[in-house]
Amino acid sequence: MEQELEQLEQRVNRLLESARRLADENRQLRAQLDQSRQVQESLQQRIDEARATVQNALSRLPAATAEGA
Repeated sequence: MEQELEQLEQRVNRLLESARRLADENRQLRAQLDQSRQVQESLQQRIDEARATVQNALSRLPAATAEGA
């Protein structure tokens, strides 16, 4: 009976350690995800700014005519 209790205690301790390790990993992954989202948002903003710059430059070009094409 005592041996069974010791084995059960060991199993519970392993489960607790696994739960702690997984919780730590989960926190790290959430932090990485948050950072990746911030980077993605920053890159999207740069893309939008570049698009606006190109559109502005294109709008200042003379319109192509059938004769000039």
